[in-house]
Amino acid sequence: MFFSNAGAVYQGGTLELKKRFSHHFTVLANYTYSKAMDDSSDLTYWANNQVNPGGERSLSSFDQRHKIVVAGIIASPFKSRALRG
Repeated sequence: MFFSNAGAVYQGGTLELKKRFSHHFTVLANYTYSKAMDDSSDLTYWANNQVNPGGERSLSSFDQRHKIVVAGIIASPFKSRALRG
């Protein structure tokens, strides 16, 4: 018999910085600290102890503790309707 009763918990916090250097250039930086835990990361998983499937709770296979993303935006200086923005 198969049943779906797995649970997942995600906790995270984000810090974002945004700096405009000129009318045409902006830099964005984003830092995320997170933790993901679950009983089962996919639907084909079979618990080792069928009496206590919650005992399988641990870090998720997709857990990423620290993540940093840096991006730049350059606005087009052209006045043409097709190229502006």
